[in-house]
Amino acid sequence: PNPVAPEEADVSVVKTAITKRVMPGDTVVYTIVVSNAGPAAAPNVVVTDTIPPEIIRPEVSINGGLTFSPWPGSFDIGTLPAGASITIIIRGKVVSSSTKCKCITTITNTAKVTSTTPDPNLNNNTSTVTIKVCRCFKVCCKCCCCNKCKCDCKNEH
Repeated sequence: PNPVAPEEADVSVVKTAITKRVMPGDTVVYTIVVSNAGPAAAPNVVVTDTIPPEIIRPEVSINGGLTFSPWPGSFDIGTLPAGASITIIIRGKVVSSSTKCKCITTITNTAKVTSTTPDPNLNNNTSTVTIKVCRCFKVCCKCCCCNKCKCDCKNEH
């Protein structure tokens, strides 16, 4: 008898940030789209996303943002049929602190998807996004850099 090759499922993840530039205290919103290009269904699909410490009180929504609950660090999708996808929304607040009126910080965040089904393409199982955090010296201006508005912060203290 000929051995039967195991079925494969090409699961993938694409993570994006709704806003690429934020200020301390702003809410960051990420979308994570998990897809299965098949050809087989993918059982035991899990998304893992370790939120960086610069983002506090992360919450997750799996219903388009209607309701949110605390993000536990991973989400068990279960079985994802071939051709299907699911969108996960994660949001959290950027740690409040301010220094000079410059974009001086970036926050990088990576989402990863796994399944117990053999995956022919592991290169699309992680997705990373980077956002810029604008930090303003609030005495010299009431706005931030990063093209949100213009201000002159030459009188930094």
